[in-house]
Amino acid sequence: MPKKIYSSLLLVLALALPLPALAQGAVVTDGAARTVTVPLHARAVVLLGSYAQAYVQAGGQLLGATEDYFTPGEDSDVLSVGAAHHPSLEGILKLDPQVVVLSNLHKEHLKIGETLTGMGIPCLYYEVTRYEQYLSMLEGFCLINETGDIYEAQRRSVADGIQEIVDSVRQDARYGHMTCLLLRVYATGVRSKAQGTIAGEILADMGLQNIAEGQNGTDLISMEAVMAIDPDYIFLVAMGADEQAAQDMARRTLYDHPAWAGLSAVQNDRVYVLNKRLFHNKPNADWPQAYQWVAATVYGQP
Repeated sequence: MPKKIYSSLLLVLALALPLPALAQGAVVTDGAARTVTVPLHARAVVLLGSYAQAYVQAGGQLLGATEDYFTPGEDSDVLSVGAAHHPSLEGILKLDPQVVVLSNLHKEHLKIGETLTGMGIPCLYYEVTRYEQYLSMLEGFCLINETGDIYEAQRRSVADGIQEIVDSVRQDARYGHMTCLLLRVYATGVRSKAQGTIAGEILADMGLQNIAEGQNGTDLISMEAVMAIDPDYIFLVAMGADEQAAQDMARRTLYDHPAWAGLSAVQNDRVYVLNKRLFHNKPNADWPQAYQWVAATVYGQP
């Protein structure tokens, strides 16, 4: 056989091979801008509940997850590897994962990730406070599991859905001219919070000026400080596992204060406790629901 024809046949055969036969794995750029090669259809341990949900959504096999992934009373083949902020390295290693997904915001995750990387286990780090970051993470998971159709469907549903909502409220003359105060209520106190949180980013996208911007958004806040700000809207998120304790703190610090009733937001019935699933726990596929809630509540859009 002539050499030229033989070479052409080899090229045709190579192009006909399925992608997994040509590649050692999926090359993923994670949320820390690290390029990591992960085995295709890798069995994973994921150290945040919402990230674990996204891995399953991408068609991935989940071996283990942190406690925040599980629904009480439901049976699961997935094993717990401890609390999200303090996962068990021993528990992770027992499951023999092919990839471990971590948060680059938790010190304990960074320590565990360093150990796992040293052992040759691929690690992916993510930070998700905006829907674009969720989609970027999902894209990586879908690349690993060869489910690009799932990513494309989610991109259209989430990104395009949110853009449509934001474009709609931008037509309202009030867009960008209303003030709000986002408060995180803990059992130990009430803190103001600006952007850099899921709720803060959504409110900013929807044209609400968070008065906490430009201030120390992690400081404990007093009723006197709220009075001085007097925002158009007040949004609260109950933090921690004991939400009743957080609600009791809100009552003592805010609701029972004599000046509370004089605030513009209170007088106009514009104080809202935000749905924690949508505005704090990373809503994943439901991200557009959070935007739609703001559109309906603030702008009166159906």
